[in-house]
Amino acid sequence: ADMAPGTYTGTQKVGLDAGGAARITYRTDGQAAATTDQVYGGTPIELRAGTHTITALAVDGAGNRTAASFAYTIETPAAPAIAPVVLSPAQTPGPRTTVGAPANRSLKVAAVRTRSRIKRAEARRKGLRVGMRLAGGTRMVRVSVYRHDRLGYELVARVLRVPGHGGAYTVRLNDAKVRRALRVGRYVVEVTPGGANGRLSDADARSRSLRIVR
Repeated sequence: ADMAPGTYTGTQKVGLDAGGAARITYRTDGQAAATTDQVYGGTPIELRAGTHTITALAVDGAGNRTAASFAYTIETPAAPAIAPVVLSPAQTPGPRTTVGAPANRSLKVAAVRTRSRIKRAEARRKGLRVGMRLAGGTRMVRVSVYRHDRLGYELVARVLRVPGHGGAYTVRLNDAKVRRALRVGRYVVEVTPGGANGRLSDADARSRSLRIVR
């Protein structure tokens, strides 16, 4: 799947990819997929609010089978909090007017930057450097690195940083444990922002793919 299993807010779409598989069948009710189930034709699977488990069966040209499952919880977006705002009185005498205005602003990550191809020797020596542009109001950021294989996503590294401001920011993942975990393959880097309330916002996250090559 092209989206890591986990909890997300709002309707999501999940694509399936099994490398050189000639055919992929799938189910969304959690039961084991069989060759007689629905064939995946390339259109992402839409997941609405609730708990979902996608099971998939990939069959290659030689008849070899690979099964996988991906569990997701989709939460309904919370209604924006409404705070009262008192407007200045008009020039003509009259009562003050109170209207509602959203109390929170979006923390959507504007951009995530990292090299699309990195040689394994360099990754093992230097780790990963992730640049990003954060929205105003961002006070913390979580950077997660997932390795993508035929069975799904595996969390390789996760760090929490406190930039304390929006704008351009860079995170370096270069400790020894992370560098040892970086091997040849496909990866997804996900940046999740958080505000002054101390909560991370999955709905405002942004990700970028990269490859580590020989």
